[in-house]
Amino acid sequence: MDQSDFDPAGYRPSPNQLRQAEVLLELLRRCGEANVQVSLIGGYGLDALYGQLTRDHHDFDLLVEAGSRNTLVKILMDLGYENVPARNDPRRRKEEYVKRGSEDDYEVEFVTLDSAALAYYAQQFGFRPDMALLFPSEPNGQLLGQLMHAATLEGVEMIDQVQQHNARELGWRAYKHQEHHAMLLDLLRRRR
Repeated sequence: MDQSDFDPAGYRPSPNQLRQAEVLLELLRRCGEANVQVSLIGGYGLDALYGQLTRDHHDFDLLVEAGSRNTLVKILMDLGYENVPARNDPRRRKEEYVKRGSEDDYEVEFVTLDSAALAYYAQQFGFRPDMALLFPSEPNGQLLGQLMHAATLEGVEMIDQVQQHNARELGWRAYKHQEHHAMLLDLLRRRR
């Protein structure tokens, strides 16, 4: 598919995808009520910046400030999520939780981030350590009519740089939504 064929506005979510998005919105609502600063990244993060769902998703990717990590875990546990220790990666401060449902499993992956971690990434990858790129002070995204926080475009580019480095270093297989991701990023850049 080339850029001229790319029409994310033409995506029509399935009932399953809409249920999954509602689960995400409930999680974000609970985080807001508990004053937990989370920021959407990954596919849902890009969709929030675009303002609507653009493809099917299989998980929720979040950043959480280090001081809010324990509260986020409590919210996840209260909502019926279970930790998946085998998939946690302490080097990347990544944790994974799964909510097993009668129809679907909902996965949440989150990375705990503080200024020290961001300074490490900045030194490693050469970008300036600016938490505002990852945790904007005001909601900057929207899905299904709900405002939310998502990493800014510059923040997404920083995350992509880190992910590409990790993929090379750790031998990860290619990201199956890379083409969609790149085209949506390009579209968002042009909308500015």
